[in-house]
Amino acid sequence: MRTITKKAIMVDFLVTILLAIIVFAPACYVSSTFFRLSDQSKQNFIDFVDTVKEVEKTIDSHKTAQLILDEGTAIIYFESNQKELVVNVDSEFPNIDYQMIFINPQVCSPGKGCLCLFRDPEFELMETAKYKATESKPYCQEFSLPLKIDPCGFGSPHEVLSYTCSGGFLIERHLAAKSNWDTDSYYEVARRTQISLSNEGDLILFSKNEREK
Repeated sequence: MRTITKKAIMVDFLVTILLAIIVFAPACYVSSTFFRLSDQSKQNFIDFVDTVKEVEKTIDSHKTAQLILDEGTAIIYFESNQKELVVNVDSEFPNIDYQMIFINPQVCSPGKGCLCLFRDPEFELMETAKYKATESKPYCQEFSLPLKIDPCGFGSPHEVLSYTCSGGFLIERHLAAKSNWDTDSYYEVARRTQISLSNEGDLILFSKNEREK
């Protein structure tokens, strides 16, 4: 019969603590990294918006801003008085085209364009190959001048021919690829993307100048 001593109890306790550290330390590191990246993405969106606001103030002004996007996130622009952004995705392969519909969170003033960061949208299948996306905690900023990307789609094409947008535009990083449906057709955007901003007088034009790090 084993006699339990204080020393034995202490050894068992230390072994348990050591095992707990081995098991949970990597998980805590991954978790902290995730939240750090999300916080960085959020702060970058604020800085990016500030740069666009500066360009909005002066006709013919030009600036370059770095946009940082985490996996499964997107910058969504809703034109003024638009309730949704409709994105039609034309795949390289027949019969697998699909449509994404992003719902305007309605946090910007009427008559203003609304630029939003979607970090965790929920997709709902409306009908075959048509998905509705809503964001419960968007970060948005309104603009008086319209914002524009031409064409609708940033990045390197991955088994996709084009995005066609109605009601605004999007810059997404693996949003479709990380969604709850299976698709290989999307634009591949680097985590860090250099975007040129130009005040054209009646609108602010976004153009891409990508650089991966």
